[in-house]
Amino acid sequence: MISRKLKNLLKQYEEGKATPAERRAVDIWYESFSSKKEDSPIWENPAAREAMRKRIWDNVQPLRKQPSWFRQHRKLFAGLSAAALLTVAFLWHYTVTIPDEPHPQIAHNNDIATSTFTTGSKERKLVTLPDSSRVWLNANSTLSIAAGYGGEFRQVAIDGEAFFDVVPNPQKIFVVKTSHLNIQVLGTAFNVQAYAGATTFRVGVAHGKVAVQDKVGMTLNQLTQGQMLSYNTHDGNNLTRSIAGVGSWRDGRIVLEEASFEELAQAIYNIYGVRLRNERQSGKHYSYNLQIHSNRSLAQTLDIICRMHRTNYRRENDEIILY
Repeated sequence: MISRKLKNLLKQYEEGKATPAERRAVDIWYESFSSKKEDSPIWENPAAREAMRKRIWDNVQPLRKQPSWFRQHRKLFAGLSAAALLTVAFLWHYTVTIPDEPHPQIAHNNDIATSTFTTGSKERKLVTLPDSSRVWLNANSTLSIAAGYGGEFRQVAIDGEAFFDVVPNPQKIFVVKTSHLNIQVLGTAFNVQAYAGATTFRVGVAHGKVAVQDKVGMTLNQLTQGQMLSYNTHDGNNLTRSIAGVGSWRDGRIVLEEASFEELAQAIYNIYGVRLRNERQSGKHYSYNLQIHSNRSLAQTLDIICRMHRTNYRRENDEIILY
């Protein structure tokens, strides 16, 4: 019954036992209290929405023994809107049917050939390397694991974006190769954004230390926790600055800070699987500072983008055109 699911989800949240996905579901539900929209985008058919609302209200009964948190917020629960209940019911179903992170794939040590893992649009993968290091692979990316990995060396290559959590091993440096940069570490967690053809590559460190080199072996910088290096693939210029939320895309949240239109378009393609094009020549030089959440609809995200620079958009097949 829906009432039992709701009660269990809220109880787990209160006791700190909810999974990250379940916590996100309840958080989003709480945010809905501040929204004045009464319609839920989940059920666009009014009859279906009303039927679901009635089933939920008929089934949700007060808990016989209310925890203190519920007693403190009983007025809040008394004022729940139908849209809020519909949202939490849907999100609870989402959290139990969609895993918190991609199902891990194991990369076996292979002395003959290179192992390759790829993702398409709206797809992510978690790859466990032979030494138990883990790699989260973002959408539209390719991870290549060098033959003999874990023997005399640990080397991988990335085309796209990936978050690495590397097991320390002072005797075997971990190397990530891209088309323009090489990253060397002993044991740390960091994010690499290096899509083929992009004008900017980025390396950000969650914890530990990494050395970033250009393709001729010159060290550009040694990054520590909370630092990110941006590298221009055209002229070789690079800039290091502080950043928060390294690898936040794993939780469905892409943080763009001073991002180019090219990076915005890549983010939209990764999450929604549609191409973004700008008909305004001046628009290609805009910078973007925003967060893109995977639980927002494409229309909601595009509305935010258009308000930033007073643009409009239209859709043609699988392409969104700003004008």
